[in-house]
Amino acid sequence: MNTKRDILYLKRFSRWKFIISILAVVLILTILISTNVGFTQIPFQTVFKVLVNSFFGGSEIQLFPDIPKVEETIVTQIRLPRIIAGVLVGAALSGSGITLQAIFRNPMADPYVLGISAGAAVGGVSAIVLGVGSGLFGPNAISILAWTGALMASFLVYYVARVGGRTPVMSLLLSGISVSIFLFAVVTLLIVISNPFTSELQALIFWLLGSVANTAWREVWVAFLPIVVGLALMIVYSRQLNVMLLGDEEAEHLGIETEKLKKRLIVAASIVTASAVALGGIIGFVGLMIPHIMRALVGPDHRVLIPSSIMAGAIYLVSFDALARVVYGPAEFPVGVLTALAGGPFFIYLLYKKKGSYAL
Repeated sequence: MNTKRDILYLKRFSRWKFIISILAVVLILTILISTNVGFTQIPFQTVFKVLVNSFFGGSEIQLFPDIPKVEETIVTQIRLPRIIAGVLVGAALSGSGITLQAIFRNPMADPYVLGISAGAAVGGVSAIVLGVGSGLFGPNAISILAWTGALMASFLVYYVARVGGRTPVMSLLLSGISVSIFLFAVVTLLIVISNPFTSELQALIFWLLGSVANTAWREVWVAFLPIVVGLALMIVYSRQLNVMLLGDEEAEHLGIETEKLKKRLIVAASIVTASAVALGGIIGFVGLMIPHIMRALVGPDHRVLIPSSIMAGAIYLVSFDALARVVYGPAEFPVGVLTALAGGPFFIYLLYKKKGSYAL
């Protein structure tokens, strides 16, 4: 019997490795193709030379010294940082979405349910409109206040929902929705009281619509570590998330400290989502749609579902960001608008077809 189990596990593990490998290759190809997409056309061979110089050369040694300075600047300082930002934001939203769905045992859950995105938005808008924290934190004020707002919102929701030392899923969802509505009302109020004639308001609206355009390397590095660490933590706890799907009581009988696990993963999801919001604004449907697609493709086992969703989310957002650059001529669409236009109808259709299985 053990031999059969071992054979089945090896087959499943081989299939997982194949899926992850395919997604990794697709992600690399998507990044490479995206560097060539934009109003200014740059030949692929020039993009390749720029990337080789950047990653394998140095400031003193240039393997391909004949590259025009303008094209090198476009690739390394404009397109590449926004592409890496797209990878981080897409991975963060997808990873947080699939993790929260496992915690709540509800495929309708995503970072918005706990008020995480709304809390991060309040923090980011406060930094932009009111200049809160700019004197203390400098250029990192948006990220730091987004983290603070997300953590405060998620723990507010969590402790409001506690009943008798436990946190029922239904209570958590209802309190999260209530807090989200209130916090997005605060965001609207901050926009209303801001000066309509300042450039900050235009930047704020574009940020709220969701965009990784004009992302600088400094912003990418600020978000890189918290997103990577948070996603790694989600992968580490993937086996426990499988057990959590059985229910809190069953998981505790099997040795899982459910309340501690929920707190750890809620903190991880809060920081990861807040970093994504600070970097790319409010981008919807990624944390809802991608987990559904990957669950249908790879199955419900979170040991492969979480890493595959992370990579698929990165591929999805980088692809849509490339489309946002060219869909409207020299002007750009916020990528959050495109993801909503694509994800909204898809999710409505998915909800209609599967609504019987989504009952709590």
